[in-house]
Amino acid sequence: MNKILVRKIINISLLAVIVLFVLSGYAVTNAKFLDFIGFGIIRRGSFFSIHSGLIIPLIVLVFLHVYPYLRVRK
Repeated sequence: MNKILVRKIINISLLAVIVLFVLSGYAVTNAKFLDFIGFGIIRRGSFFSIHSGLIIPLIVLVFLHVYPYLRVRK
């Protein structure tokens, strides 16, 4: 695969995970937002599970995003 295409996939995936991470975290802490975004169907525990489950993908994607720039320059 082309390096540019791989970087775009990583960047878009990272953006999606960050948005989901922020929205799920805010939904856990704010009851009004929880009702708005979850339509009253999804409970706080589900948002907490989503939020907790996104930690590992977030760390991996941030590492993959930064890794190409970690080379030691001489």
